[in-house]
Amino acid sequence: MRLPRSLVIVLSVLLTACAPAQRNVVVTDAPTIASIVTVAPTAIPSPIPSPTPTPTRLSLIYAVENDGLYFLNGETAKRVIASREAVTPFLSPDGKRIAFARSVRKANGQLTAEQLYVADADGSRSQIARDGTNRLIGWANNSTVLFTTFKVSQAMGYCLSGDLWKMDVESEQAKQLMPALANERTFFPSPDGKWIAVITGAQVDLISADGAARQEKIATVPELPGYCGRSTIPIVWATDSTSFFVPTGKAEATEWSLTQVSTSGTVSPLWNIPTPGNTLASDIVFIAPDGQRLVMQRNGQASLLSRQDKPLILSGELRGGAWSPDSKIFIHVGIGKVFSVSLDGTTKQFGGEIKNPNVLRWAGAQVILDSFINNERALYAYAPLDDTLTTLAKFNIERVNCGNAGTRLIKGEKASVWTRRIPTTCGAQRAAARHWWGRSRRAKR
Repeated sequence: MRLPRSLVIVLSVLLTACAPAQRNVVVTDAPTIASIVTVAPTAIPSPIPSPTPTPTRLSLIYAVENDGLYFLNGETAKRVIASREAVTPFLSPDGKRIAFARSVRKANGQLTAEQLYVADADGSRSQIARDGTNRLIGWANNSTVLFTTFKVSQAMGYCLSGDLWKMDVESEQAKQLMPALANERTFFPSPDGKWIAVITGAQVDLISADGAARQEKIATVPELPGYCGRSTIPIVWATDSTSFFVPTGKAEATEWSLTQVSTSGTVSPLWNIPTPGNTLASDIVFIAPDGQRLVMQRNGQASLLSRQDKPLILSGELRGGAWSPDSKIFIHVGIGKVFSVSLDGTTKQFGGEIKNPNVLRWAGAQVILDSFINNERALYAYAPLDDTLTTLAKFNIERVNCGNAGTRLIKGEKASVWTRRIPTTCGAQRAAARHWWGRSRRAKR
């Protein structure tokens, strides 16, 4: 993991569907098994049905380090946790609680600990649940959170320890599910929070969130280590949480296999894909939630690959992207540009301009973007079917002294636009560079 930047905006998206539908997949990070697979498929499984995007009511919870956690819902923006060091919030599945961390730093800005807190969604009853060097992964259910720990070193800054823990937020009792390692593990929780796919080097394990079920060495992936030895291979869960998709094979092979792994232990290689030719596989391989397509950047050229059709060359830059929950639209961004790609490879560019856009995740039929340039930050909701862009929040980062108490929330011209003026010259304080997500949910009809 990389050291923090100056600002982090963390969103948890709550979805209220107008009709019952499957859960949307939460992409957390996010890549020849023939001789290694222990369970060979007898037949290629049928594609997993994908939900059709439905109208949603969008609410966001986000964190700005050096300021606190905010909840944005329509015309209302409320700071629910007033702490400069509050980071990595996750919303419980029922939307009633927030789990987050509070960074503890030395005077020189070095991260020394992250204390785990739990609070009601409105910010009340906030209390420390665990002290120490902890890093949240998410909620397993409405009363249990998952976390790992990290270690601080002069050479690397800090690296995750690779261990996995669960903690009951009522009793604050924690239980270790996986031990620490010399290198990091990569954790991929399922959308329903009941399973965690884990990559350790080239090995894929599957463990239930309660620790009762475990399947080790269920698949082998290309061993492509990144920062702190962490794997750069992506895993994408199906929307119904019954299986996940992962590229498998050897790192030096010319082709990998896109493989489906079910929670019951069935391992099914689906189709062959070319290697991306780059060790940062998670940054350039985007797998659709149904496993039938992926977008890959290889040798500087982005292509849409599918199980049945020939590769399609995509126009526009590929600096980040995300598939829609129904696997029918792929959104990717370039410098100041947003592109929407349909299944036949047709690419549509959004007519407006967004400064340095970044794709965060999908929320129903909309995709959440953020942008940054100089001292300006903003959040947007883009609806590709309507080609409309809604500004959710704006941040004007003023370089003022941290002793200045004049930070305030300013309502913009539109009711949904808010500007937060935040001091940034606060010694060596820094912001986490990674986006963290709460679980999506649907309110009762």
